[in-house]
Amino acid sequence: METYKVSIHSGVREMETRILQKREPAGDEVLLKVTSCAICTLEQRIWKGVIARYPYAGGHEAAGIVEAVGPDVKGVKPGDKAAVRLLNSCGECYYCRSGHENLCVASFVAHTHSGVMGAGGFAEYMTVSAKAVYKLADDVDLDHAALAEPLACCVHSIRNAKIQLGDDVVVIGAGIMGALHIRLAKMSGARVIVSELDPVRMDVARKMGADIVINASEADPIAQVKELTEGRGADAVFCTVATSTVAKQAVDMAGKLGRVVMYTSFFPDRDQPHKAPFGRADPHRLRESESGRFPDGDAPAQPEAHRRFLSDLRPGPHGRDRPRFPGGRGAQHLPYYRKALKKGLKKAGGHVKWRYQKRMVSAMNLHPLTPEQKNEYTRIAYYYYEAGQTQDQIAQRLGISRQRVNRILAECIERGIVRITVDRSPEEYFASESALEEKYRLKAVRLAHSLGADQLYGNLGVVAGQYLKSIVKRGDIIGCVPGRGVAGLVDNMPQMERTGLTVTQLMGSESRREYNLEVDSILHRFARKLSALPQPLYAPVLVSNAELRESIVREPYYQEAYAVMKRCTVAVVGIGTATTYEQYITGPNRQPGTAAAGAAAPVGEICTHCFDADGQPVEFPLSNRILAISREDYKNIPTRIGIAGGPEKLAAIRAALRGGYVNVLITDLDTAAALLDET
Repeated sequence: METYKVSIHSGVREMETRILQKREPAGDEVLLKVTSCAICTLEQRIWKGVIARYPYAGGHEAAGIVEAVGPDVKGVKPGDKAAVRLLNSCGECYYCRSGHENLCVASFVAHTHSGVMGAGGFAEYMTVSAKAVYKLADDVDLDHAALAEPLACCVHSIRNAKIQLGDDVVVIGAGIMGALHIRLAKMSGARVIVSELDPVRMDVARKMGADIVINASEADPIAQVKELTEGRGADAVFCTVATSTVAKQAVDMAGKLGRVVMYTSFFPDRDQPHKAPFGRADPHRLRESESGRFPDGDAPAQPEAHRRFLSDLRPGPHGRDRPRFPGGRGAQHLPYYRKALKKGLKKAGGHVKWRYQKRMVSAMNLHPLTPEQKNEYTRIAYYYYEAGQTQDQIAQRLGISRQRVNRILAECIERGIVRITVDRSPEEYFASESALEEKYRLKAVRLAHSLGADQLYGNLGVVAGQYLKSIVKRGDIIGCVPGRGVAGLVDNMPQMERTGLTVTQLMGSESRREYNLEVDSILHRFARKLSALPQPLYAPVLVSNAELRESIVREPYYQEAYAVMKRCTVAVVGIGTATTYEQYITGPNRQPGTAAAGAAAPVGEICTHCFDADGQPVEFPLSNRILAISREDYKNIPTRIGIAGGPEKLAAIRAALRGGYVNVLITDLDTAAALLDET
């Protein structure tokens, strides 16, 4: 049987070569002949003993040629060039479930080579899952392709910072990662300022497209950045230097509502690197640490997009003055992009008109579909809209998750694959909306077409998203809750680009059958759709006893989180029924004797606050164990959007309107008619 060699970290500053048996790939496995593998800081730390993990098969920045594939592999074949994603995610931990696979707690437990922990790129061959294989174009140099993984980290970092055309961006440090940040920030339409000490790296920064390079040994970089930005500070700062003093500089360089990305794992000049290297930081500035994933989801899905990422890093005929879209997205919009750059990106750093920015954002968020993807999207749309199948039926039929079906259906509308038309005249909607606004003294009412239960909340979500887009403004803090109404909004609204938005939750988390409906999942999806800063509340909605609740609310963390809740300017809530109330009463943390005997029966609930048919408060027997915004603070939120519809919600909606729990109503036409018919 044929053998191959793999290099193993066996101890501090010790390595050995092991001979292993090469085997044929099975199932969805891919056998890759490794041609290039870069050395990351992780491997350096394991070599030096800073991270003691032995034996360890290092090397996670690898590329090579596919030699053989298992019988279940699709999308790659022998002879294809490929990069690999070797820091595996478990798919089960909190971070994986919330869409942050790059932060998976089990990332280092992969066993690429039998019996040896580690990614294993320092080898002649590797056997990996097809999900970790990222097909590359034939013209991509494999030495360049080995940088696909660090490039993906930088792309993730750039996207976290939410750079817009005309933003002032500072990159501290022009090493490899700094250079990639410079290039990507420039491609995103920013004016890039670099702070560096080394003359060689300064030249690299200029070659990568930096507009201004500050010699940090000769001038105060903070003062220089403030001067260049008219005293404002930078819109985004990327710190790629693992030094605590420089980390503090990064925060000080950022302007109000600026974003700081600490692209370093820890600061080695500190005896206790786990502690914050710089005092108390503004949470609206501090973002995330180094880590990333391949853009656009699963690796095999977008090989062409990644090829363009790599090709854009190489000098080309366009030069650095004609940047291109990251990932090759929206090529048809390049004329608008170039025109916007010409109009808006002057030496002083101007801002482009919104119509050009909107076109750029739309192009970046809607990458072209492959023929296989287009076929899948069209098939799902046909089953749902033409065949009348539910999302659960479609998911079972195609062997995919219901959440994926829901996401694809929303994207079908955004891409124009599905166009929804309504037969009823607009006058009917407008008349009902005006009548409800007058009857219940509401700010606004928006009505959707009445559909079956499976489609209703998706339709309500589209209407709610349109309304929300029309009212949100810079500085708004948006509070959300769990449930179908808010999930329908989040999953069906288009991507929005607003600066200075924050999304928080108005109550603690609860355990639902569908994670898609839980508040922490909704929160992070909502923040991504709004390009907003998420402010989660890491606490359950119902604790086991009153003493524990009192202890939690006294914690500084909870008090800070609650202060954000109180400052909400917009609340987006569902309207629960008596069934929702019963779920709290009979939940896993219920104790005997908690339900108050003879208590008035509620007909509705919002944010755990119950009310009767007249909208009057009903005392919740477990209120001394609830972690949520108070009734008074909730009603002080200026705009309170309630999303609900269908006959089963009619009594709860009516009661919520009578009690003033919502002042904007998103419902369906039939429910509106029933609300108007009451005497």
